[in-house]
Amino acid sequence: MTTETTAPAALTEATDEELVSMVATAATDEELDAVLAEIDRRDSVEYAEIEPTEEEQRRALVAAERRKGESLDQTVDRMYGDITRHRYEQAEDACRGHLLNAAGEAAHIDPYTLFHGPARNAVRYASEELVDWWRENGRKTWIEYKAEMLGRPSDQRAAAEAAARTADILR
Repeated sequence: MTTETTAPAALTEATDEELVSMVATAATDEELDAVLAEIDRRDSVEYAEIEPTEEEQRRALVAAERRKGESLDQTVDRMYGDITRHRYEQAEDACRGHLLNAAGEAAHIDPYTLFHGPARNAVRYASEELVDWWRENGRKTWIEYKAEMLGRPSDQRAAAEAAARTADILR
């Protein structure tokens, strides 16, 4: 093995198989160290390219959305408001504007409140179209969203309880 073949450019351009071969044919300790260093570098790059988990992605999203002076809960609350508004608009389109039942209309309920208020009120005033939309798309409560985004055990326990109540109501 010549010094020319172990020059940094030659190592970075070599295939993995060529690097393995160079380990076996290294003439000096310095050449061997250079080849092994390139293998280590590639391993660390490959490791860094591993996709983050969904939990890591959600935490990164919260961190990126967090404003100066804002607590994590405040950030998640603001994000939940954005998501809720988007889901409201989706449901309004899918239900062609028919979000309230007769009782909701008579009580002058703001249909948006059905998306972030208590599930029992949501079902009491929601149109059949909206209830069907929730059955298909879900109706995520704030605590469920908070548990999903922050992953804290206390939030997850509260979310499980909320999800059970909502599931009972939306059957």
